[in-house]
Amino acid sequence: MSSIDLLKGQDDKGIVGSRRHMVINIVIADDSDLMIVGIQAILESDANCFVVGSGQALNEILKPIELYAPEIAIIGECLYDTDILNTIDTLRAKSQTIAILVMGMMTDGALIHNLFLHGVKAYLYRSDPLRDCLLLAIRTVLKNRPYLSPTADAEYLIALQSGQTLAPLSSEGRAVLNYLTQGNFSQSNRSSDGDYSTKSLFDKGSPQTPFRC
Repeated sequence: MSSIDLLKGQDDKGIVGSRRHMVINIVIADDSDLMIVGIQAILESDANCFVVGSGQALNEILKPIELYAPEIAIIGECLYDTDILNTIDTLRAKSQTIAILVMGMMTDGALIHNLFLHGVKAYLYRSDPLRDCLLLAIRTVLKNRPYLSPTADAEYLIALQSGQTLAPLSSEGRAVLNYLTQGNFSQSNRSSDGDYSTKSLFDKGSPQTPFRC
């Protein structure tokens, strides 16, 4: 059974039932206007969800975070004015309680794992059906549980089953992760400068603590 199946096995109605009259404030940042519109349309189908700020750059949602203290931030992995790790750091500095959901095209299970180590609560692969995944992701992280969309979940399980060490990124690995989210490397993590295999991106002395949903 996959981690996403385990999550679906929980009572998905728990948050809606217990928070039926509570507003879930949300901010959205993505480099695509169409993606923002699509996310808002899905959120509008849930009476509990309210978008308090949106934009194509990180700095466009910082003020709404200060004003409304949203519970959820839905973030594209490639924003105009920053990289994904700096985005996470900035959001965590603004709010220690905000749950960060990242959407992107990265499918390397080990690199997705390190986004979670960095403070992300959910990762949604862009090609997965957002209408099926987004509200479930929000309900899941509000239960303080991590969420992976089906494709990301499958790739993460492959990384675990391969015996790959899922340890914190080295400084080189952090740099490569940022390049990957900006579309500068292929999914094989190989560049003209050499082999950036996933295994080489991690500190050799780091503990092996696989992350499971």
